[in-house]
Amino acid sequence: MCLRFCKCIGTAIISALLGVAVGILFFFSLITALTPAVIIALIFSVVSLLLLTITETSAVRKARECVCKFGKCILIGAIITIILGTVASVLTLIAGSVGFAVLIGLGAAAFFFTLFSVAELIGCMIECKYECED
Repeated sequence: MCLRFCKCIGTAIISALLGVAVGILFFFSLITALTPAVIIALIFSVVSLLLLTITETSAVRKARECVCKFGKCILIGAIITIILGTVASVLTLIAGSVGFAVLIGLGAAAFFFTLFSVAELIGCMIECKYECED
């Protein structure tokens, strides 16, 4: 049974702290090249969804167990990153605006959540390659 959503809580806390930091840095105009970062986040989210799909459809049982552990985290983070990244790329972002700083902070938190969840998935798959037996 696939009820291991609590694996995401530590990742969510760290991602939220990093998102707050990015939002504060954007508010004080310390992050200037935001458009390439948003595009990179969008591309990474799409690639992580592709990785999740390929891993889920693989015939390896241990890889599917890793997807069971971290797949929901990747799915949630990637979808939120795509939504917020699309909104951020359409709008003209003005540093010093609290609303835009919150948007950028939430998008960064979702991106870091996806990034860390993909890293955990890959780590789980590497661990199972050397320690688990089919």
